[in-house]
Amino acid sequence: NPLLVALCGIVPTAYVHYTTAPYVAAIHIHVPPYARWSRQILERFARTAPPSTKLDITTISAIGKPRVSSMTLGDLRPTRARFGIVNFARDTTKLNSERAWWRWRAVGQFGVQEASQGLNEKRLKNGWVWSLLAETIRNRAGPAKK
Repeated sequence: NPLLVALCGIVPTAYVHYTTAPYVAAIHIHVPPYARWSRQILERFARTAPPSTKLDITTISAIGKPRVSSMTLGDLRPTRARFGIVNFARDTTKLNSERAWWRWRAVGQFGVQEASQGLNEKRLKNGWVWSLLAETIRNRAGPAKK
């Protein structure tokens, strides 16, 4: 049956697209110059970062193209969506209303993987900063919402 053959190709593709779309490949944090002086000052900044701290979060689209989403730390809130794959989200209603109809919708869900400390030290430059910022986001928001 041709319909069953088509479903055998569409269902796995749809599943992969649904589960990998919010995958975060990189997070760039706009750190003020004073916080770059030492590790201790950077840690203090990360623990008490203001909601106006700017972030650029890079996700990978279904075709492998990077998508950069610029936002502030205050825009993010902890969540649990897409079977637990998404752990941070933001409201994109205003952004999407300002976009042309033919442009892709703004990314609103992000799956940030928590890496082990060993991986952070070997592969990520100051990866521990995100752990502190994520803790700050969770503390400001209270319990995670679906």
